Amino acid sequence: MKRIILIGCLLTSLNSSLFSQKTADEPKATVPEEVMEQVVKRIVTWYFKAPKNPKTIYFAADIKKEWLPKIDNIDFVVLEKPARSRYNRKVYFFRDIEKRRKGIRISFGYGDDLNCGSTGDYWTCRLEGSRVKLTGPAWRRWRMGCLDENAG
Repeated sequence: MKRIILIGCLLTSLNSSLFSQKTADEPKATVPEEVMEQVVKRIVTWYFKAPKNPKTIYFAADIKKEWLPKIDNIDFVVLEKPARSRYNRKVYFFRDIEKRRKGIRISFGYGDDLNCGSTGDYWTCRLEGSRVKLTGPAWRRWRMGCLDENAG
């Protein structure tokens, strides 16, 4: 019985990083606008293809309208940042740009709130000379649930 408890404690301590929460001291990445423009264009082009009927796609105010690609029958709209975190509709957004060993990781998601009630994918980006090397979406998706019905 002692061995089982010891093994359980050992495994829990080894995997503690899996249960850790983000902290304020995690490295945030600042990305030059030229790089972010390439990343946004390529990710949005990967997700959206020209539909038969006209369609409007809404983005949160974390990008510039000029960064979005031109795709037939799609009108991309960048909404103004609301006073609170909630938009009055579901939007696509880029968030959590974090430094990684070999570049940065960017989250691209969709939902009605940037802090909860959204899902998305991770993309990895690194510079190779003047080229942007973009990899994704990662095999792992993320999901943010709300703890409080009135959150936001």
